Amino acid sequence: MADKNPFPDENNTGHIWDDDLRELDNPPPGWWMIGFWASIAFC
Repeated sequence: MADKNPFPDENNTGHIWDDDLRELDNPPPGWWMIGFWASIAFC
């Protein structure tokens, strides 16, 4: 893994695999969170 983030303008974690696959740090979409909390409430 590289110590420096070569893509400073992206919201990523800095983890890079195979020089072109990056792990992004984006929040889950709203519809996913609603489904997640609805499934917990249903249980």
